[in-house]
Amino acid sequence: MSNIESLSDEEEEVLVYAEFEDTVNFDKYNSIHVLGLDTKNPIFQLDDTFFTGTYENPLGTFMFFEEDPSPNTIDPLFDKLSKKNLKYISKTRKFINIQHAYSYIQCWWSSKVQLSEFLEAINVVPYLYKRSTMVINCRNRTHAKNKGMECVFHSLNRHYIRMKKNERKENTNILFLVLDELLKIMRSCDNLFNNLKPRLDFLGSYFDRIRVGQPTEYDINVILKFPINCGKIKLDATDCQNDYTAIVMPSDFRRLSLTPATASQGFTKTHSWCDKHYRLSVTKFRSWMQSTIDKAMNTLPQTDGYRVLKVKNKCFRIYSKTSGPANTITILKTDGSLIDIDLVPTFSFQLPTKPLNSKIDFLKVETTNIRTYFIVPKPGNDDFSWRVSFPIQERLLLNDKNNLKGTIRLLKYFRDVQGFTKLSSYFIKTLFLWECEARDDQFWKSNSLSFLVLTMLKKLKDCLRDNRINNYWCPNHNVIEKIKFATCQNWYHRISFVLNEIEAVGRVKPSVILDYFVDKNKKA
Repeated sequence: MSNIESLSDEEEEVLVYAEFEDTVNFDKYNSIHVLGLDTKNPIFQLDDTFFTGTYENPLGTFMFFEEDPSPNTIDPLFDKLSKKNLKYISKTRKFINIQHAYSYIQCWWSSKVQLSEFLEAINVVPYLYKRSTMVINCRNRTHAKNKGMECVFHSLNRHYIRMKKNERKENTNILFLVLDELLKIMRSCDNLFNNLKPRLDFLGSYFDRIRVGQPTEYDINVILKFPINCGKIKLDATDCQNDYTAIVMPSDFRRLSLTPATASQGFTKTHSWCDKHYRLSVTKFRSWMQSTIDKAMNTLPQTDGYRVLKVKNKCFRIYSKTSGPANTITILKTDGSLIDIDLVPTFSFQLPTKPLNSKIDFLKVETTNIRTYFIVPKPGNDDFSWRVSFPIQERLLLNDKNNLKGTIRLLKYFRDVQGFTKLSSYFIKTLFLWECEARDDQFWKSNSLSFLVLTMLKKLKDCLRDNRINNYWCPNHNVIEKIKFATCQNWYHRISFVLNEIEAVGRVKPSVILDYFVDKNKKA
């Protein structure tokens, strides 16, 4: 905007909002160029990395601001200025969705052609941009990639795994509408919930961009805060297993139910939440949270067994249930599909506060320079064991590593196709956390997707052979210890067979990958 004076009479400034599908760290690039902004698919060049853009219809208007070096105020006495002030520049409804561009094989097909047939036909067809003037050279890779196998894995990501953009935007919009209204109702129905100052934190595979399939499941932390000095809360893991801890409440907490001022705010309910040692009960806390949701749901009209929530002239049919540490709100869309929202009541703590005698490697936590961690009411070995979790640190460790997230999605999809139902997404995520520690960032940025998928499949195979995946934050804990040894061996032999098949014939017949990464019903 600052160079607008340099434009000629025949030129005009075009302002657009560009969103990258994958996380991009602009600080590491020396030059950024945009080519063909007035075309249907503009090209974005960041040093020697290329992206393609697609214009889409925006959900609203994007507004642009810049720092105001000389802000003014009408009343300097009562209308004090903040340390940083912004001023409005402009707005736009031009929205570009940006994806990585690959230059090896043209990956498109007609709906009349099966994916397997198409891949057989394109093994030797190079990818060329429609505009002959555009020449794009990919960076050299540490490991030479087979173009056919590489195209198959990228096609799998696009054709079977990547979320549909329209559905993603629609479901996310529904999520925010329903959550905002439901939270208001919960606060009005339960005085205690309102006075615990709930705020939402959006976590889980969808917001980490490693979810497989459609955007139908969301994990939301409902962070609650007691009106006491949190520094007096004692975390004691002495009698707890692995990454669990007990929460020992101070005398300030016990007074909340007895002092008239706080008792009238709903804190009489907290009187029975602790045992004689003042340890906070997981069961009683979760029961209260569920009752709060039930109260809110019961205020809504009922139709055909569903509660009906009306927001901005839109009606949503919803119901609730309890699942693990979460309270799940299910939304039934007009097309019959479901959206599950897992609300996890959570307490937030800050380093240097740590559980006493914890088995967690907090030095590893500290190296991320993220001080916040969470304690959630996930059932442990007793009613007073709370799970300690580090979702923000995990998001940081997996971020900005090019093909890493695509590799995670492909392994999760492979698990689903093969029927490894007990191998949870978090177990796969843990495998990648360890590999991120063992490798530098260049490993994920310089190697092809096909190489990374096969490498991580081998890592998974070895872990299943040993019947062990160590907890990243608590290394002495085997996260798959409850999966039977025979089951792990079965999975190990299955993956060994798949890897042998792909390595034997994948370079000459890359479509063999589809036999093991695609459900037969979807492939047909």
